[in-house]
Amino acid sequence: MHTIVIRIGKKYEDWHLIEPLFYKLEERKKLIFFWEEEASASKPLFLTLVDRIIEHIERHKVLNWQLFFLTSSNDERSRQYRFATQLVDLKKNLLMPLKAKGFHPQNVVMHMIDIIQRNPDYSPPQEILKMYWELDNHGYRISDCHTQGNTFMLEEIKALDEKWGEKVCLQDAGILDKPNLEFIKDLSSKCDRVIIHLTELIERKKSQLDQKELGGDDWLSTDQLNAVLMDFTSKVKKLCTPPLTPLLTSFKPSLELANILKYHVGLVSEMEDIRMVRQEIYMGSHRERLKGYIELAYFLLTISHHPKLIERIEKGSSSAIQVSLNDERLEQLLSNYYFSLVSMKKKIEDRLIVENQFHTNRLRQEDFTNYVGTKSIKAINDFEKASIPFNQATFYETLENEMFQVDRTLENREKELLSASKEAIRNLAILKRNKQFILEEEKIEINEYLEELKSDISETQHKVINSAPSLSKALERWRVYTKEAKGKMHYHLQRLPSTQQVGIAFLFIYVTLVLPFLFTIDARLITKTWEQYYYYLLFPVGLLGLLLIPFLYARRLSMQPLLELKEHSEQIALEMYQIQEESQHKYNAYINQLYRLFSLKKYYQKVDEEGEEKKALNILLRYHQVKLEEYVQSTIRLLRILQINVETKNNTTESYNYEIKEELDVMHNPVYTPFSQQSPLKESGNGINVLIGSAKEQYESMYFDELEKIRILDDKVYKV
Repeated sequence: MHTIVIRIGKKYEDWHLIEPLFYKLEERKKLIFFWEEEASASKPLFLTLVDRIIEHIERHKVLNWQLFFLTSSNDERSRQYRFATQLVDLKKNLLMPLKAKGFHPQNVVMHMIDIIQRNPDYSPPQEILKMYWELDNHGYRISDCHTQGNTFMLEEIKALDEKWGEKVCLQDAGILDKPNLEFIKDLSSKCDRVIIHLTELIERKKSQLDQKELGGDDWLSTDQLNAVLMDFTSKVKKLCTPPLTPLLTSFKPSLELANILKYHVGLVSEMEDIRMVRQEIYMGSHRERLKGYIELAYFLLTISHHPKLIERIEKGSSSAIQVSLNDERLEQLLSNYYFSLVSMKKKIEDRLIVENQFHTNRLRQEDFTNYVGTKSIKAINDFEKASIPFNQATFYETLENEMFQVDRTLENREKELLSASKEAIRNLAILKRNKQFILEEEKIEINEYLEELKSDISETQHKVINSAPSLSKALERWRVYTKEAKGKMHYHLQRLPSTQQVGIAFLFIYVTLVLPFLFTIDARLITKTWEQYYYYLLFPVGLLGLLLIPFLYARRLSMQPLLELKEHSEQIALEMYQIQEESQHKYNAYINQLYRLFSLKKYYQKVDEEGEEKKALNILLRYHQVKLEEYVQSTIRLLRILQINVETKNNTTESYNYEIKEELDVMHNPVYTPFSQQSPLKESGNGINVLIGSAKEQYESMYFDELEKIRILDDKVYKV
């Protein structure tokens, strides 16, 4: 059962000392408190609470819940309004709006903390409170209070007996079913006198309503006065209707009016399905007051876990409760609570000594170098030398084929560079997602290291901007050069004579030189021997050799521009290869600097987050340090008021002490509630004996086995 406690009035003195007793139940979402001090100043308490209660029930999906109103018999509200009026306000502004919106509490309890030292007749000694008590308990005033209200006085009620006259003698009536007319006439006269007197009295009270603004809660409204008159008239007139009742002999109109006033003006008129529970707490002693608060806390815990206990109390009734605690168990519980708080406070202080050192590991930066890069392309340092061509077609085809092969090689290397670059980018993307860092053993202060990393990031970012590689234009430049070289080659080949032209020129020169020699030969030599013929043939042959040397030299000179063009083409090709290699190196350097920048930024973020986490943890630890100190001091005050000497108690929490959860607040940390300092073996408790009148019942004590007995009695102060 979910219990919603609404405390009416200001916080009681030292109430905060017992609030930890509720934390365990509040943490389980089984109990919540709403205080009047939290209400809006511009709206009544109950109007403010309606939306908050509905929001709470819907947010936590509460199905079964009960309302528990906590009020005092001597607070400011009780001095201004009697309890019947407070109940009217409660029903009108809270219960009815909740029910109208479909939210119906299973139980409604008005728990009164009675701090008044009462008179022997149970009335309060204060005049105003005594008047309110009389109106709540009887519906009229007994004592003569000097007030301006229009409520009934006891003397006014007794005056009806005088108007009634002597007692009725039923012997004069004859048969009760058919009384004689003279008796009925006399009885009707009595009734009329009483009714007329009450009517006049009520009219005077209605006329007094003009002075209602004078204040006080001893006023009856017109509706209430009319209801009293109507009810009284109806009951009195029934006396004259046969058959006559034997109770006529003892009938007194004052008693009838007193009974009507009780049910129209008194507290019982507003109780309906509300149960009123009164608990006496003596406020003259700090110890007794705090002991009473603790007993109230245990009663609240009990009805939250066992709502059937409240259901055993009749609706619309008023009961008094007496709560009995086992002092020895309570003292041990609070002592363990104190020891646990002190121990946890020491642990927090020790942790703060360590956490105050804002240090982290330095990143190993040399691991960035060449960590990311493309594969090296094949270096080309030389070409095969082409043979000297003997015709145009041979030379042109050879050089053109070489240029084509260079073009294909450059194109393939460009593709290889592009593929390797894409692979490097993929590797970089993978490494960017990698959250593992290689760290040095050296420790450095976080704020100092953040400034150092910020400087490194700025420097690396500058290098990245300046080292951004441009596209390699080697293949484009080679193709432009090839087009230009082919034009030059074609020009030089056109100027170069063909082989046929060279042969004709050579033959012409040779014949021109040989013929004169042949014509100068003596005819007589024909008769000579063959050795002489061999001698004469030597000249033509020698001449042929002499002409061949200048011929070859001339051919070499004519081929020189083509050979130079070929060598220049080879040199340009090597330069293009070198440009590609340099472009790759620049791109590798750029990728590595980029990876270094990403890694530095990521580690900067990691160190910054680590610093923020340490700061947040430090703040949380300091929060709990302050709270633990606050709770230690509150517990010391609690123990001192209850006269518990912890030095004589043994600490039994060592084997099941809880660790603090820094991210959680006080209510959700077990260390802040006394019940978390118990052994887990005691969760079931020893049972609670409940005495309801003469009946005896037992309920499971759950985790609060300090509670031994609850006694529920018929209330003698408010006899509802």
